[in-house]
Amino acid sequence: MKRLPSPKKTAYCLTGVLAAILLFSAFSILHAAWKSSGRERSGDPSTLEIYQNGVLIQSISLAQVSETYSFTVVGEGDAYNIITVSPDGAWVSEASCPDKLCIRQGSLPGSLLPITCLPNRLVIRLADDSPRETDNGADALTY
Repeated sequence: MKRLPSPKKTAYCLTGVLAAILLFSAFSILHAAWKSSGRERSGDPSTLEIYQNGVLIQSISLAQVSETYSFTVVGEGDAYNIITVSPDGAWVSEASCPDKLCIRQGSLPGSLLPITCLPNRLVIRLADDSPRETDNGADALTY
């Protein structure tokens, strides 16, 4: 008569297999997030798109920026945002909005999310110039 493995050994084996599956899944998700964040890009020029009230008002290629400069985007009433652009990215350096969240959002391309100023209806987003495959399937990442 053949003896069955002890329940303790079976539990350890199942725990090891589940831990390996969990680690592999976590690594796959983090790797996909790292690839889509643009950190893996190797010198691809990127373009900043600046929208106000949903209309593209300016497009800036970071590959063509050699010095840091600032410009003002004026909105309705006394609303304004001062945007600073450098070869490394862009950020909102000053704003008339009451909460100043757009200033605290940091710079692009250091962030995955666009810079937004809701009171002044301003959005600064990074649009990659490299061609992408169009995929109508479900996205692996959700922000």
